[in-house]
Amino acid sequence: MRKPVFLVIALLVIAPAAFAQQKNDVYILVNGPASLAGGSAGTRAEGGIGVSFARLFTPRISGQLSLSYEQRSSYPYVVNANGSITQVTPATLHTFPIDATARYHLFDDSRWKPYLGAGFRYVGAPSADSRFGYQSHLNPEIVGGTIFQIRPSIGIVLEGKQLLGNREPYDPSFKASAGVSWRW
Repeated sequence: MRKPVFLVIALLVIAPAAFAQQKNDVYILVNGPASLAGGSAGTRAEGGIGVSFARLFTPRISGQLSLSYEQRSSYPYVVNANGSITQVTPATLHTFPIDATARYHLFDDSRWKPYLGAGFRYVGAPSADSRFGYQSHLNPEIVGGTIFQIRPSIGIVLEGKQLLGNREPYDPSFKASAGVSWRW
């Protein structure tokens, strides 16, 4: 009889303390480097758009999962295994990167909420001319950014991600993003 009562009391005491600080954020982001590339084939946009879900586990620690749609252009050449260069028609590449990061928030009592974090980025190889030899890849990344809370539930997000290690040429090593957040 004592154990169930003790368990219920422990849950009633621990649960509010453990879950009181949890908050959810949803971000809508424009990913960079955003640019307009011009050439003989016309002008095309490069960059992307994404959505992120972040969960605040403690006042300083959160996790974030992001899904993006990015459009890039390939180079107009391919470097072959023997080192020779073959001219090819540039291709428009469409990718759907997935980022999973853990973040440490530096301040939690102001409207500015800067953070640093680390995680992984997965990008499936885009379907393009097989001569490009593009492959899917998983890279570690470092993340830094800030959220400016306009209101308790609405904010502006600025974020940068630096990929580490080897990467495919269709995925730039530095990503900058800007957008809005909604907290509940």
